Formats: sequence, C-alpha cells, structure tokens
Amino acid sequence: MAKEIGEVLNQVDKSVYHNKAGLQINNGELNKLDEEVTDVVDEFKSFKKSKWQKIYEAKWAAAFENKQAKSLHRRMLTFKKSPQAKALKKEMKDLKLSLEKNVKVTDLPKNFSEEDDLFLF
Repeated sequence: MAKEIGEVLNQVDKSVYHNKAGLQINNGELNKLDEEVTDVVDEFKSFKKSKWQKIYEAKWAAAFENKQAKSLHRRMLTFKKSPQAKALKKEMKDLKLSLEKNVKVTDLPKNFSEEDDLFLF
C-alpha cells in the first residue's frame, strides 16, 4: 500500500507544478494520476477484506488509550479556548475567503467528478 501511495505522490509531482503564472496542473497527466489513485483505492478495498483489518483497528484504538494520547487531548482542549486558537481560526477563515476569491479552477478533464476531488482531500 505504501508503494501505491508513493506512486500517487510521484504522479502529483509530475502533474502539478509552479511557474510564473502560479500553480499549474498538466491536464495530460491527470489521467495517469487518476489511475494511480484508483490503484490505492483498490488496495484499501483489498485491505478491508483481509485479516490485517482487525489487527489494524486494534492497534489504532490502542494508540488513543496511552498516556501521551490522553495528554495531547487535554492540551488540545486547552488550546481550543486560547487566544492563539481564536487567531488561528480567523486566519483560516481569511485564507478560505482569499482562496475562493483568487483561485479559479479551469479546464478539468471530462471524467473528473467531485467525488474524485473528495478522495484526495
């Protein structure tokens, strides 16, 4: 699975780049990216049906029951009420508004759907 995810990240590097105009997406590479993402989805589906799923779930649950996880949770609750958290929330809201105002996505492939977009983010 790690190999498949690595291939997705490598393809993202080939498909998305910066230049003087800003962030650019090479539409010719999006089909390859879609294929790599599909491979990862297939790996996840296969994993869900394997013996490893129960082991993974048990280890994941145990990770949230240790001393460090409980300490982190307390610190997160404290942070949530802090002036720094309020400032961060304002900055994130400003970022969202700026992205909505200044970023325009164009020229998507015909087979691209919002569901594909949700998987990546």
